[in-house]
Amino acid sequence: MYLFKRIEAPNVYAPVRNVQIGLAPLIWALMRKKAGETSPAEGQTFPWELDGTEILCGCLRGGEIEHIQEYKLVADVLDIVKNADRKYAQLFELCEVFGFSGHSWTPMLWKLRLLYECDDCTHARNQGRWEFDPAESVYEFLRLQADHNWEHTREGRRDFGMVGKFNGVLLWPEALNYFIGKMDLEGRDPKVDGERQT
Repeated sequence: MYLFKRIEAPNVYAPVRNVQIGLAPLIWALMRKKAGETSPAEGQTFPWELDGTEILCGCLRGGEIEHIQEYKLVADVLDIVKNADRKYAQLFELCEVFGFSGHSWTPMLWKLRLLYECDDCTHARNQGRWEFDPAESVYEFLRLQADHNWEHTREGRRDFGMVGKFNGVLLWPEALNYFIGKMDLEGRDPKVDGERQT
């Protein structure tokens, strides 16, 4: 996950820094704040949501916050920003995160918007200039190894599963129904959407 800054109007951006390491603790802290605002009962599950701007603010430093509109929080799902051996690129903007916390873990639904897709990103990477063309939304399921009561239970850790390790998400009916309700699925043709696979 990278912080990108606009360097040229309207849609040319450059990566500023990698924010992957601090992202899980940041999301956990924001989730805890939301839980504190609603005071879920001990032992109950807690559905919550974060706007991408809330997470972006937590990744910015000092004077950067004054220019928040110039920044994007970008998921580099194919690890191409730093990896010169890879050419095919997909970059996504983090738009929203929905979580369902409880029992020492938090399954999450991330809503992402495709910003950049290219068969050969070598030129963009070498120049440090990425021209974003916002397109369709996609969704990703992740899990956080902690819930909103982590400080009390001391179970789990505030991080994501290891890269390359099995980190699938079990979605019990209550959580699955919550996530389905958050997806923008109206008006989409599942036959067409199902044809696009990466």
